[in-house]
Amino acid sequence: MPLGSCEAAAVIATVVGPCITLPVRIALWILALAVVSARVFAGAHLPLDVIGGLFFGWGGGSLTNLAFGGPTSVNQADGAGLGRPDHELNGWPSLARARRVPPRC
Repeated sequence: MPLGSCEAAAVIATVVGPCITLPVRIALWILALAVVSARVFAGAHLPLDVIGGLFFGWGGGSLTNLAFGGPTSVNQADGAGLGRPDHELNGWPSLARARRVPPRC
């Protein structure tokens, strides 16, 4: 049976991931993997339980981002064919797009 705490760690890392910078995203996934390994190391759960929880959480977080729409990528906010000026696209000024700043959530 998949482990709920591993699912929760993976859901949080997946849903929040697009809204944060890459170093913080990596740290968040390392923390999620630490939860997984701690449960196995403590002998509380079998490895397949925590791996199943990790994958179910990742899938649930991905479906949440798909259903509710995660933030758009900086590369997608170029205004091509949308009929709107750049400053109206997700609140991104042109300078922020040039610096490759991650989207704000």
